[in-house]
Amino acid sequence: MKKNKKLKRFVAIYIDLTVVTFIVYIISLIKMDFTSFFNLEIDPLLFFGVIYLYFIASELLFDATIGKKIMKMKVTFNGSYLVRLFKIILRNLFIVLELILPIIYIIPILFFNKKLGDYLSKSNIVYD
Repeated sequence: MKKNKKLKRFVAIYIDLTVVTFIVYIISLIKMDFTSFFNLEIDPLLFFGVIYLYFIASELLFDATIGKKIMKMKVTFNGSYLVRLFKIILRNLFIVLELILPIIYIIPILFFNKKLGDYLSKSNIVYD
């Protein structure tokens, strides 16, 4: 059962990164007036900004991202709205670093089924 949970987390992050990439692609197309479908220049700040906005807004509004919803998972926090917002920001603080150095994401998930941000924010992932 535990391996299934770990696999769900990896599939969920893959789905989420696919969604983020699609959003960034569409924004970049709009910025270039739809003139180049295959030769887009992606602004790294745009990409990282969309990542943070996507994860923070999804978890704040729905307790889950699209990937987590598909995999029947959600993030749980204790506290008021402001406490939850702070914990969600804290939970996702290292997401860009985890993308640059995936080992920072992979090792804690494989051994403890928690990422660094889960420990810092004292959040839990609930599986349906």
